[in-house]
Amino acid sequence: MTEDCPLPVIAPVIGGKVTSERRWTVDLKGEEYDLADLPAMTAGDLIHVERVHEGAYRMVLPPEMGREQGQGVLDVCSAHVARLNGVLKVLDNASRPIDYERTVVGWDASGGTPVRSVWVEGAHLRLKGGLAILLGPDGEAPADSRRERAGPLLAAAAQHVLAEAALTVMGRREVSWPELYVAFEIVQSEVGGKMFERGWIPEKDADLFAWTVNNFGALGTMARHGPKNRKSPTNPMQYAGAVGLVSNLVRSWLRHIAQHGETRQA
Repeated sequence: MTEDCPLPVIAPVIGGKVTSERRWTVDLKGEEYDLADLPAMTAGDLIHVERVHEGAYRMVLPPEMGREQGQGVLDVCSAHVARLNGVLKVLDNASRPIDYERTVVGWDASGGTPVRSVWVEGAHLRLKGGLAILLGPDGEAPADSRRERAGPLLAAAAQHVLAEAALTVMGRREVSWPELYVAFEIVQSEVGGKMFERGWIPEKDADLFAWTVNNFGALGTMARHGPKNRKSPTNPMQYAGAVGLVSNLVRSWLRHIAQHGETRQA
């Protein structure tokens, strides 16, 4: 179904003049606490977040990220939101996952007509309008500690498939004990004992974490294994401590990947 519908004109003034670029945009959902730092964290990235007004944020993607009518844009957006959720979690354990609207706004492949595309439960509703959507770039962002903290983590996820997997696990709304262990094992499988040598995680804490997460006596049905004849830890690790421990491990590993340019695509 196609319906004529005027699209809003968004024309920010940058440096005294209005600028425009062809882009896809997807509105983000979440709490201000979690969304507010994303523009600074992603400043200068090909895919980045911009603030529209208080409480309203959107992801901006270059035109090549989507086919005609925005097909494929939401797939890219979904994957990037998962990475961002992981970054938010490993930087701040109090963060909650963000989400995105199933609506894409931007230009079609020909560059001639701005298009609003909506996907609802698998159905595609396309709304066309005759007004250009003008989106101005943020320009060069000043040095920002949020960008310095988040940038290497996003870079690592883009170049290393297991880094992306670790961030995806950590970005879930409620990371279970077994999922924490998956993130732990991802790093361990890649670097082994070097994670201790490099100070990413104390060995005694890693041992207690593994003992706790694998012990039915300590965690009951939340444990990775069922009842076994194995002694339970006297002072099992608490959940908050485990999240903080694994977050620091994943964060340290991702920064190492970004710093040394390590890649893995499969």
